Formats: sequence, C-alpha cells, structure tokens
Amino acid sequence: MKSRISLLLLTLLLSSCFENDYLEDLPITEIEIPFTIKKVEMTDIEFSTYMADSIITSNKTSFLLGNYPDPIRGHVIAEPYFQLELTTLNQSFEDYHVLDSLVLSLQLEDTHYDTAFRFPLSVYAVTEEITPKDDKDNIYNFETFARGRGPLVTVEKQLYPTDDSLSITLPYEFANNLWLQAKGSSSIFNTTDDFREALQGLSLSADGTSPLMSFSKESKLIFFYHNDEDMEPGVMDYQISIGDFSNCFTHMEVDHTSTPFSNLISYDVLDASESQDLAFSDELSGTSVRVLINGLNEIGDVPYEYYISEANLYIPIKKGTYNSTFNTLAQKIDVYIQSENKKTKSYLTTTTLNSFDEIFQEATYYTIPVTDFIEEQVVGSETERTLLLDIYPEESFTTSYMVVGENSDRYKTRLEITIIPLN
Repeated sequence: MKSRISLLLLTLLLSSCFENDYLEDLPITEIEIPFTIKKVEMTDIEFSTYMADSIITSNKTSFLLGNYPDPIRGHVIAEPYFQLELTTLNQSFEDYHVLDSLVLSLQLEDTHYDTAFRFPLSVYAVTEEITPKDDKDNIYNFETFARGRGPLVTVEKQLYPTDDSLSITLPYEFANNLWLQAKGSSSIFNTTDDFREALQGLSLSADGTSPLMSFSKESKLIFFYHNDEDMEPGVMDYQISIGDFSNCFTHMEVDHTSTPFSNLISYDVLDASESQDLAFSDELSGTSVRVLINGLNEIGDVPYEYYISEANLYIPIKKGTYNSTFNTLAQKIDVYIQSENKKTKSYLTTTTLNSFDEIFQEATYYTIPVTDFIEEQVVGSETERTLLLDIYPEESFTTSYMVVGENSDRYKTRLEITIIPLN
C-alpha cells in the first residue's frame, strides 16, 4: 500500500545522517506527522483438542518404557521393541570359553513421574523381524510384533536418582543356547544377520505402575564369560548394542477414559466446553491444542489505513497440571495453521515457555508471535483462523505435555495487536 511505503521512506529520511556542511545553513522546516499507536486486546478465543490417529515412534534416538495413570493425559503404557547390532564382526569362541551370565544393560536418558515405585519389568524375545510393514518407512505406536508366549524373565525394579542404567540378568538356559551358537566357524557373531537369525530382537514391558523411562540406543546385551583353561580365570565380556541402524520403536497406548478428555476421537475435535474448559497437547497421544480467534474481521472494518506492527497471543497453562519435579511442563511448542478440513497444516513458528510461575502457577504462559498470521486474516484473503499447538518434536521422546486453561482474569487468554494508523 502506498501509505505504508511513504511512511517507510519518511522514516529512512528522518534517520539519515548528513555530513555536508552547507546543509547546516538551510532553513529548518518542521513537518507535523500525526503518529499514534493503537493497541487492541481480543479475548474472544476458543480452545479445543485435536487428536491424530497415530504417531511415528521409530524415528527416535531412544525408546520409551513405562506404565503410569496420569489423571490429565491418561493411562500411558509404553513397550519398546528393538533389534541388536554387532559391534565386532567375525567373532567366534572356543569350547574352553565358558559363559557366566548374559545381562541386558539399559542406558537411562530421562525419567518422568515419581521413581519411588517398585515395578515388575518383563523381557520378551521377539519372534519375527522388526521392520516397517507394507513397504512403509516408519513404525507406528499402534504396531506390535510377535514375541514369546511368556517373558524370558520378570524382575522387580526401582530407579534411584543416581542411576544412569538399569540391568537385568537373563535366564542362563536362554543365554547359554545363544553362547553355544557363537562357537566354531558358523558363529552367530560373524555378522549381524547371523545373530538376528538366532535372536530377532527383544521387547520390554513394565507390568505395574512405573515412571516413564527413556533409554538410549547405546543399551546393550553383555555376555560375561571366562577361559576355563586358565588357572585363575578372569571375567571377560562381549557386547552387542542396539546401535544406530537397528529398528527400534515403542508400542504406545494412551487411555483417556478417566480424564477430562474421555470423549476424544481420532481426526476429530473436542471442544474445551466438553473437557472441563481444558485443551491439551501431548506427543505421546498425538494430541494438539487448537486455537480459534473470533472477531478478527472487526479490525479490518476501521475507516483508515493501518500497519499491524505486532501481534502476540498469550496462552495460559492450567495450574495443577504440572510440577517442577516429577511432572514437568513442556518447554517448547511448534505452532501451525490448520486447514479447515483438518487434513493439512502449515508451519508458522516455534516458541518457548515465556513465563513460569512455580509457586502460584497463575502466571505460567506461552507468548506466541502471530503477526504474519493475523495480518493475513485481517487484510488478506485467508479465512481460516485456526492455530494448532504441537509439542516440539525432539530426537528423544518428549514426555512432558501442556494443558491450556484459564487461571485468573489477570493472566487470561488474549491476543494483543499493536496497530499504527497511516492516515
């Protein structure tokens, strides 16, 4: 628009620095420019929750294990499946190499929820190849692969704050059967494919209430053995890690039955009025917060030309839905514009938590810059006014979530728009 261009040229002219001395002798002419700034605050904003039908869980550098009934996000059950990859090839052992034990060592990355629980942990042998089905590139949360009728072992476990790993000793009969196949020229340790013919993979489950635990692909199987011919045999080991190129994914179930979001349906929208005036976003269940801003067309009806200088959307986090120790709040979100048919979305911005009120939990909120989006809605031809707030996808699982809801009139959901009239 011409007025906007004129304003920018005038600003450049007024901010220029003249170095020629003769200009100082010219008469000064004062230019009166009526320059005002108007701030508009809009609070007619509606929330809802949108849920996808599935999420990809094979594209992570970690896997998730746990069993926890959260009153907000739902009962989460996470069971990982993973292959193993030889780090040393063409390895074979002699008859005098005697197995002592086989240990699954899980390298802990992170935990979510209280770790005080003792819980049964079961290890299963997977009996089919862990690979994407139907020529797909990814494995999804709803998928499973065949595993033994019963677990190889079930042990009671508890995590402590100082733990960086969790170890399970597997049954000797199972371990020795693999060990015997590692001897001679046809050793299963010659190649990774040879080993996977003997053991397709492993799967884990937490059979009682447990925290959500994230383990890295550096987790490994360790064969401990000794040389029976030595007078004083020392303990040696042979390690097989999951590795970066092994297929690894997490089967995930999230039951919303006993939560405010019990009526959630895949590919559908649950209005906040039907979920205790709350909306939530959670990577583990594929849910996103939808934001509908009403009344934007009223801004475009003013009888003058203007420039939208800034627009910020303030999204409060409902108090009582997080804490700073066991149930931490998501720190970063992706913001998208969702199409009217809910089938496509375009990226708008990424933002981090702007304010954290640990004590009263009233002034905890995100500030989302939405200037371009608002300008398109007000002065452009776009009519879709729905924003989608997703948990930012990290390389590891983001076990934190966010629940949007009002806390007080002071920290209410609002859109603040700064407008500069041009005439």
